[in-house]
Amino acid sequence: MTTQQLKDKFQKARYNRTVRTVVLVALLAILLVMYFVWGKMKGLILGLIIVVTLALGIHIADYDLDLGTLFKTGSIEQSRVETKK
Repeated sequence: MTTQQLKDKFQKARYNRTVRTVVLVALLAILLVMYFVWGKMKGLILGLIIVVTLALGIHIADYDLDLGTLFKTGSIEQSRVETKK
């Protein structure tokens, strides 16, 4: 497999909704195991668990926001981004 073919495969995987969902769930599972097994830095790991859970929820709900527009207008309705299917 050439470098270009590998890049193309990763590019396709990057834009695949299922792949992104699996990556977020795997990351969440790793963080949960770390939280219960590893005694150090539980606060940081808990914060990361919250962030990844929120990201997964936003991803599954298909609720994307443009943060630049949100900060400029202050309106969630105007900052909502339509996703192409």
